[in-house]
Amino acid sequence: MFETLRSTVPLVLSVLADGESYGYALIQRVRELVFKGTPEAQQEAGVKLFLIARGKDNPAQFLFYELFRDEGAFKAHQESPHFKTYIAEQALPLLAKRERAAFPV
Repeated sequence: MFETLRSTVPLVLSVLADGESYGYALIQRVRELVFKGTPEAQQEAGVKLFLIARGKDNPAQFLFYELFRDEGAFKAHQESPHFKTYIAEQALPLLAKRERAAFPV
């Protein structure tokens, strides 16, 4: 589907996370977890840009727009304590779905 990326190519990652089948309290919990780790993610050495937005018409949708220096920086991000704690262990299990696409730039 996507070409294999060379490890030195900058990488843009677009993630759509959707919790639309859940109630307001659960969506607020996802929001809290997502934004809790954002300052740490933005400080990572290999992160060039890290933005998160919520859907205007559907606040249960979150769009992550992330630009990493290279594939190694992306992997380091996934191994970071804040990603593992807030996203992988707590937020992801609450989502109805998650779509991710990577684009070399």
